[in-house]
Amino acid sequence: MAFSSIVFEGIIGSSFESDIAIDDIKYYNGICPPSRTCDFEASDCSWKQEAVLDDFDWVRGKASEVPSGSLYNDHTTGTPAGNVLFANTTSERAPGDQALIYSPSYDATEEGDCMTFWYHIHNDPNEGYLAVWESINGALYGPYWTSTVGVTSNDWQFASVTLKSNATFQVVLQAVVGVTTAADMLVDDITFEYGACAPPGFCDFESDYCYWTNTRTGDNFDWTLSSGATPSVTTGPSKDHTLSSSSGHYVFIETSTLVAGDKAWLISEFSPPSDGCFTFWYHMYGAGVGELNVYLIDGVNGNMALEWSESGNHGDRWVKGQVSTSNLNPYQIAIEATYGANYTGDIAIDDTFITVDGLCNESGEWDCDFEDDWCGYTQAQDDTFDWTRLTGATSSLDTGPSIDHTTGTATGYYVFIETSSPRVPGDEARFMSTLIPTTYRQCFTFYYHMFGPTVETLNVLTRRNDSAPGDIGNVVWSSQGEKGDVWYPGSVVIAEQVAFQVVFQAYVGASFTGDIAIDDIRIYPGDCPATPTCDFENSLLCGYRQDTTDNFDWTYGSGDTPTSLTGPSVDVTYGTAYGHYMYIEASQPSSPGAKARLIGPHISTDTTLTVCWSLYFHMYGQDVGTLNILTQNADATSTIVTSLAGDQGNQWYSTAFEITSNGYEIVFEGVVGSGEEGDIAIDNVRMIEGSCGGLCLHRKVKQLMKNERRQFSKHVVDSKTYVRKVQMYFQYV
Repeated sequence: MAFSSIVFEGIIGSSFESDIAIDDIKYYNGICPPSRTCDFEASDCSWKQEAVLDDFDWVRGKASEVPSGSLYNDHTTGTPAGNVLFANTTSERAPGDQALIYSPSYDATEEGDCMTFWYHIHNDPNEGYLAVWESINGALYGPYWTSTVGVTSNDWQFASVTLKSNATFQVVLQAVVGVTTAADMLVDDITFEYGACAPPGFCDFESDYCYWTNTRTGDNFDWTLSSGATPSVTTGPSKDHTLSSSSGHYVFIETSTLVAGDKAWLISEFSPPSDGCFTFWYHMYGAGVGELNVYLIDGVNGNMALEWSESGNHGDRWVKGQVSTSNLNPYQIAIEATYGANYTGDIAIDDTFITVDGLCNESGEWDCDFEDDWCGYTQAQDDTFDWTRLTGATSSLDTGPSIDHTTGTATGYYVFIETSSPRVPGDEARFMSTLIPTTYRQCFTFYYHMFGPTVETLNVLTRRNDSAPGDIGNVVWSSQGEKGDVWYPGSVVIAEQVAFQVVFQAYVGASFTGDIAIDDIRIYPGDCPATPTCDFENSLLCGYRQDTTDNFDWTYGSGDTPTSLTGPSVDVTYGTAYGHYMYIEASQPSSPGAKARLIGPHISTDTTLTVCWSLYFHMYGQDVGTLNILTQNADATSTIVTSLAGDQGNQWYSTAFEITSNGYEIVFEGVVGSGEEGDIAIDNVRMIEGSCGGLCLHRKVKQLMKNERRQFSKHVVDSKTYVRKVQMYFQYV
């Protein structure tokens, strides 16, 4: 076979307005794989009619050619000249007649691929329905999706379905004629995306509007998909909710050109008759903010009922909204935003989720504050001992909490492990949730307390329902060692393909001063929001992000840094070469004076509070430059809070500082020193409300305690030796 080259030739046009671009080039050996998208504009994309099993055919044609003409525009172009795929029903058809059409063959997908498409069924409740099947080796399986019968709509509707198969398969679209035989059933813009679909009703707006559409009638303007700040100052978000980043996306209304009475509607896909819960995050910041309303639209009679409403300025922050939905007919949700007083009235929405398995509940099935009982959580039967539910202080001095997290009092409840006798080092205790159904992505949050010089390890695991006997699950979150007499937030995103349990596992340390406690467990849909507290054990960095206006980036590292005689060799969280931290690499191409900035999540609260920030830093090497810690305001102005410079020796140190402000971001700025032996690292960043108080334990003493404790976690030694070393060090400093 002769070899050849593929050449892309671009030819300049008649003026400078003639740029041409290409992207995403792929090469395959053999014939091209079937297209994973089809808008039916140029062809039928190799979809084939059923020749035997059905009663009539699907037709590719212009929207204007659909016989009954109930919908005059296609979805792709929004014009009558655009092409669609429609079931050619006529008065000659009988109720129950069907038309089948087959996609090209697709490879097996055990995890599932997501098929999305737009469809229209004429607004006659006696009309038929559409369904999606799979064909595997000539046999039909399904249906995996069916349209809702009896819904009235004059517009395109969005649908998504996850398709799984252990063998090569085809997708089959089925149209079934109803009582009204001369009717419209149309499909357009079919897409196959790798991976399972998000749950019905979930949208983070990171790539598109998902199942939401801007209505074409009834309002005055549209919601806009955007990222970063809105065009107007002193209104709208500067970051999304999902990623807490200027690169993350949300939808909003831009009020600069609007007038009194203007409104925008965002309409969901249909939900079946059910009791449900609609949750979302909204941002209403600006002196001219109008109203944000949520309506329920009945799919049969079209009635529109107001279910939720907020108005006015809520500050520069994302706020969670929640609405119970209940209807005897299929229904849609409409989000309405109205113009307020002036251009400072931008309103934004992000991270929507619609469930249809029960009304909203202030406390979810797996949420627990332990105030009344264990909320269905149970003790493991194959561990060493049990967790204990308690109020007030634990029985041992200098360990454990004295108050719970929920109420902040000695009368509130939490659960903990008691590490005094008869417990011995290495004893294990576990408690676990009931079975949680298969999910797309859920955020699991909790508060933990690890105070005491011999605190060992706290793990969070997920145990799948298909796990083998004796398999206790996979660790998805972990923390080790003493953290101070403070409740800290913990969070982890969980996405399992089968039903699972969440498991809390704790180990006893070297002595009785190792109590570990848990409180305020919550599970909610979607990704976890960014958190200022971070141990950098996940590459998502808790929502911390690189500054795009500096000279270079911080590096996510573990073990030794590349350059000798500088940088850490272990992290703080685990004290091993496997734990992670963030650092700046001072060797080339970095040059003296170059700056790298790591920016934390936006800190915004109802009122201005004093908070305590703490972190560990490592500044070892003869050429170490400067570590600046700053606050950055919404207008990008920054203020240095504290600054550290020069070689501090080959060890981790801790520092803490207070900030009394609101509406800011913390910034860690590393400045390269005079040479390559100048790496700077940070780890275990934490933020708690209130003054620093006892957190400002002398940093060298605290590090000695940590180093000695790690030796205890690896080898059991005499606790008197530990105490004596710490006492001697106190005398020294």
